[in-house]
Amino acid sequence: MTMQNELQNIIKTTANELEKFQLILEKSGYSLDEILKFDDGQLYQKWSTIDGRQLTLDILSTQPNQSEQIISEIIDCWLELRAIRNTLEIETDSNIPQLEKETSAFQELIENIDSWEKEIQEDSAMYKLMIKGEIDTALLAYYTLDEKTKQAVLQ
Repeated sequence: MTMQNELQNIIKTTANELEKFQLILEKSGYSLDEILKFDDGQLYQKWSTIDGRQLTLDILSTQPNQSEQIISEIIDCWLELRAIRNTLEIETDSNIPQLEKETSAFQELIENIDSWEKEIQEDSAMYKLMIKGEIDTALLAYYTLDEKTKQAVLQ
């Protein structure tokens, strides 16, 4: 399609002022014939009257300034990141069983040693009658562990 217009028949306007020009043209007897929108963003409106006069509106797109574009992009990214974070957050639900933290073999041994030392302190008289001499709580705690834990402690 070839556009042939004389310079006097083209009016350049912005998208903000387009409505004003359309009202003036309608009141002047013009009717809208065609809207041309090209891939590169150019927008034209062809107007004509009954007696054959033609007029073309060249609508210039108003680009927001660079800082406004950057700010809007940052806000969009922030909103998208918030949405991603909200979907990835684990909500605690009472129906979901909570996993207990596994204790290591060494921690089990230390806990057993502490429990043996408390028990010996509480019933020190009975243990003195049963065992003469010093009681090695680490050895007692080690022997009360299961075989798998004993092997883990040794390694």
